[in-house]
Amino acid sequence: MLPSPADSGLGGRGGLVPPAADSGLLAAPVAEAFNTAAIQAAIREAQQLASGYTYTSFCRKVTDAGCAGYIVSFTGRRAVYFGRTAETHVIVSTYLGLAAVLVVMAAVVWLRRQRLPRTVLERASLHGYLELLRRVRFIFGAGCIFLYVGAEVAIGSLMVSYLMQSNVFDLGPEAAGKKLIYYWGGAMVGRFIGAYLLRVFSPGKVLASVAAVAIALLCISGSTTGLVCGCALLAVGLFNSIMFPTIFSLACEKLGPRAAEGSGIICVAIVGGAIVPLITGHAADWVGLRAALIVPALCYAGIVSFGIYARRPA
Repeated sequence: MLPSPADSGLGGRGGLVPPAADSGLLAAPVAEAFNTAAIQAAIREAQQLASGYTYTSFCRKVTDAGCAGYIVSFTGRRAVYFGRTAETHVIVSTYLGLAAVLVVMAAVVWLRRQRLPRTVLERASLHGYLELLRRVRFIFGAGCIFLYVGAEVAIGSLMVSYLMQSNVFDLGPEAAGKKLIYYWGGAMVGRFIGAYLLRVFSPGKVLASVAAVAIALLCISGSTTGLVCGCALLAVGLFNSIMFPTIFSLACEKLGPRAAEGSGIICVAIVGGAIVPLITGHAADWVGLRAALIVPALCYAGIVSFGIYARRPA
């Protein structure tokens, strides 16, 4: 945390303050890289009231150093200076593009809504939901959705810290973060491969097999070092690919007109993505990142069991 404007003679004001908010420099471009040393030097000049110091010159210097603004406490004793990097621009542009695509898709669906088949469903009741929960295959599948989403998110959440370890890839945060493309990208590639395998083999057997491979990869990663260790963990994404749709389909098999209710219950099960990563994080704090991989491994073990159970049609 850098010194506050109040401590440096810049006039502390509670809230969010862009550099040069009072000096007409708002149009000045903010440098892409955040140069902490240059900003600290500018603050020291302000604190010491160096010769030729003005607030305008201070704002110009910190803007050139990548500062997009600062947040000042109401007491004026603390401030946080923050920047806007090139990566941020890319992320913003990406999300704007995704938003535009979603708007177009929504417009197409709305314009063609009359072509969609109309299905009249009976009003769902608490008794009906409880009846669904008594179906072993269905509740087992819903539980596995909880486990799958939790394991997938848990691994993705600890991946950067894991790869940064000196006995794995020994990378910085940014370089390790870029490796995540192989984890999530593997899930996309595996989806196409899995689509073929599901046509040839029993979905339950395929599900049990990929979950078993995921457990093996976690064991390899937890017991090795270097390239093998990191690549094994990244490869888990490839085998995650077909789990969600396969579990979903097997759990809802033979539900007939109750499929809509069943899918609603299963969608609630994705809350595992919030709970399992929390458990994994606490485990990592207690026993370390490597040993914490046992948490997602146990989740995949549950999925193996469901695959074996559901290998035959309902």
